[in-house]
Amino acid sequence: EDLVEDASDLEDEALDDPAAVQSNSSEVLACNQSIAFSPTYQVPVFYFTVHDSRGSPLTLEHILKTTLLHRHALSETQASSFALVQPEAPFPLLSQGDHPTMGTPSWYIHPCGTASAMGELIGEKNAEGLPDVSQSSSPWVDWLETWFMVLGNIVELGSV
Repeated sequence: EDLVEDASDLEDEALDDPAAVQSNSSEVLACNQSIAFSPTYQVPVFYFTVHDSRGSPLTLEHILKTTLLHRHALSETQASSFALVQPEAPFPLLSQGDHPTMGTPSWYIHPCGTASAMGELIGEKNAEGLPDVSQSSSPWVDWLETWFMVLGNIVELGSV
């Protein structure tokens, strides 16, 4: 999947930060996205890599300037070279580590709070008597559809 680093975002940032370098060009980036099951947390985990046109992986700083991650989901986060953390959170929102099946360095949405968040969402849905829109009687399909909706609020899963 291709991502385009949004030059207008860089320009807006440059206006806010006099030390930022202004860029008028857009570079095509390659993004690989995958999902793997975490045996530790017993939930699916979203993994991704982003590379420039030369095949070099992007730093977190540059990934945050792409359209891959939704800006509203990143409010009140702090970035380091290897993680994106929310203040007071016991685990980072975004971490870097080896992909569990490919063995390649990847970024991933940390799964530590997934099970409890999903339990709350599914519980609220059931308590409010919301209709099952999944066209399936399987609670696992409903769980995965809800998980993808939550993930889609953080990550651009479609073509960007």
